[in-house]
Amino acid sequence: MLSTCNRLVIPGPGEEGFPHVHHQRLVKICSGGTHAADDDAATRPGSLDTHGMDFDAISTARLRLLPISADTAQAIVAGNFTGLRPAEGWPHEDTADGLSMAIEHGQPAGWMITLEGEIIGDCGTHGPADDTGTIEIGYGLAAPYRAHGYGTEVVQGITDWLSEQQGIHVVRATTLQDNVASRRVLEHAGFKLTGIDDADQAVYERTG
Repeated sequence: MLSTCNRLVIPGPGEEGFPHVHHQRLVKICSGGTHAADDDAATRPGSLDTHGMDFDAISTARLRLLPISADTAQAIVAGNFTGLRPAEGWPHEDTADGLSMAIEHGQPAGWMITLEGEIIGDCGTHGPADDTGTIEIGYGLAAPYRAHGYGTEVVQGITDWLSEQQGIHVVRATTLQDNVASRRVLEHAGFKLTGIDDADQAVYERTG
């Protein structure tokens, strides 16, 4: 999902995760690969169709990423988790701010990250792709679920899915330069360091 100041969830050095961006942001996992799956009841009515992109559910080796509907996003911001199964630590410290930004700007609210039916985090894109076909991603995990490899699955999953969408050519993510764990997640997901941005953050991209 999205986050405050266009970034959400900024774990400290050594924690798995990178600035979680909503309007966020942000696929092939396991031997069978990551694939779009059937809809799940918790996110209905449907995934958001914004800027021509209709988010699908995504399955990875251990996780299921479920599109967050506008109604569900509004309920979470209001503190209403009826019909949801939040895991310990979720919503994390930036979930509500990210969803609020998505609602305010009419952007997709991203995906819930679920493990065995429990919500352990959220992820999404930082707005639609720009004129060059570049889109930025991000995610946030509840503290108890960091450093277990889930971040890598999430990044691979949504990146593979986004790369299959029309008009998207490059997937981008940024992270603090000293966040070694976060940078490792991106590298494991096939991202390459392309530079340092104006906020002094490391910029990673994956093409195709």
